[in-house]
Amino acid sequence: MLAVLVLGACASDETVYEKGVADYEPIYCYQTIGSVDCHRRPKPRDAARLVNHYGPPPRAYDPPDLVEEKALQAPPEATGADTAAAMPEARTAANEKPGGWTTWLPILSVVFGAFQVGAAFLF
Repeated sequence: MLAVLVLGACASDETVYEKGVADYEPIYCYQTIGSVDCHRRPKPRDAARLVNHYGPPPRAYDPPDLVEEKALQAPPEATGADTAAAMPEARTAANEKPGGWTTWLPILSVVFGAFQVGAAFLF
């Protein structure tokens, strides 16, 4: 039992393929939506999408340090002359004056549609 543990400790975790391509120029290829993209350095966050590599295995590189994400902040409020242009006031139906041409628009639309249906049957 002890002999098996000693032999297991001496064994390398490199595969035959990794030993064969260890001296090649490093290229790491990752699957994307439409094709495969290759890079000179491994991308640790895309390790699950690794398709193939030449050169040292990706685990030979130290992973980059994690960067703290900053809290999102709202943009500054608009002030000055551009405020009115940037934020137009919302108009409601109650603010519109009644009796304009927009009052007749739905009726005209229905009449025009009826005219088209009648013309389709006649011609």
